Amino acid sequence: MDSETYNVLKRFSSYRFVDRSDLKRLRPHARPFVAEKIDHMLDRINPSADLEHFHLDKYRTTFRDQSPHVIKDEVATTFLLFVSAQLSEIKIVRTFHLPGAWDLETQWTYLLKWLTFSVLTLLYNVRWKTEYFPYLDEMMADLMLGDSRALRRLAEQIGIEFGRDTFEAEEWYTKLLYHNSSVYGSYYWRLIHWMAEAAMLRTENPDVALARSLWKEYTIASMHRTLLCIYCKQHYLEILERYRDRFENDTDYPRLWYDVHNEVNKKTNKTVYPEEEFEKDREFMRRALY
Repeated sequence: MDSETYNVLKRFSSYRFVDRSDLKRLRPHARPFVAEKIDHMLDRINPSADLEHFHLDKYRTTFRDQSPHVIKDEVATTFLLFVSAQLSEIKIVRTFHLPGAWDLETQWTYLLKWLTFSVLTLLYNVRWKTEYFPYLDEMMADLMLGDSRALRRLAEQIGIEFGRDTFEAEEWYTKLLYHNSSVYGSYYWRLIHWMAEAAMLRTENPDVALARSLWKEYTIASMHRTLLCIYCKQHYLEILERYRDRFENDTDYPRLWYDVHNEVNKKTNKTVYPEEEFEKDREFMRRALY
């Protein structure tokens, strides 16, 4: 890579201004890896027109009007692709801004891998066979190349059939990080509540035990890192400190996350999550777990 290209990409990865014309001018002469990164960065500049058609908060008021299985599929897909998009961003930063920061990239890679294992195991009751794990590694590599269908292929390879041919998060994979927390939050909360139900419901076996343990560790040690909003990160850490004993020892996961959800609602001046609605949502979510 020539020095001009490197410096332009490094400047962009540091969130400093880069003219779109500079990226376009460098693109035809770039090697495949660099060209792919330039394409990604071009996508990141002024994407608002595309995003007008992508509404991640559409299930806020119509959640129980849909098929529980299809919504579970979309919630799981959107959450995992969002974390994958964060990992992709970390790889760009490491490549062009912090070339020696291998530890950071490695940690995020393992985080995505074991989150995928946990989510698919608990939400879909997957019993993992030896031959499934290479498929998981293939998914990781393909996602980093921008292939949003990689998660869907993994699901098919391990016996999961999604209820729709495509989800919006797959179509707009490279732009997921442009959404603020108010847009993405509904999917994030749905995934958390669904995982809480599944952790309670699943019959104990080695895969479920590991998935439950990994998810619990994620909520305690890593979840705040996947929250893009700095205020959300800080507030979650405060909640974690106050609820430390419950996070570590409470086995009534649905009730724990109901209480945490209302802590966040109070902090953000939103309506309290009513107990009656919570119970209706629980019944709806459990229908997709059988």
